[in-house]
Amino acid sequence: MCDRARMDIRVIRSGTVQVRHGLLAVRTMAALGGEIYGRMATLSRDQRDEHSIIDIVDQFNRVRSVADGEREYLQGVIEFYQARTETKMTIAAERLAVIAAVTLPITALSSVLGMNLIVSDHTRWPHLIAVLVIMVVMSGTLLGWAKRQGWF
Repeated sequence: MCDRARMDIRVIRSGTVQVRHGLLAVRTMAALGGEIYGRMATLSRDQRDEHSIIDIVDQFNRVRSVADGEREYLQGVIEFYQARTETKMTIAAERLAVIAAVTLPITALSSVLGMNLIVSDHTRWPHLIAVLVIMVVMSGTLLGWAKRQGWF
């Protein structure tokens, strides 16, 4: 499910980036066309030609402003999906940190005491049971604390 969602987000992001680049091209063409026709309006001596050229310039300016609006909208969509992905990654990192926080003290305790308590012929059962109880209490305490923090 996670890989599929990640692929869906990549496809959506790729599509929005392509649309954004297309809009940038349309905006550039509209701006350049508007500039060219705007210069032509200043050269024209005929009143009728001047009105149609001014109308074309206005249309190019409208296309440019629409392309700008769509580009800004798509940039917002891209930022939304990036924020959503970053949030999921942050949650995953927090969970891994909790797992490390819960297992690290137990691992340290078992690595030091495990070599000295469990010996083939001379296992010290009272000490082993005490250490196991301490490990269970540490785990329970750390898990309870993590739950109170809202990490689980």
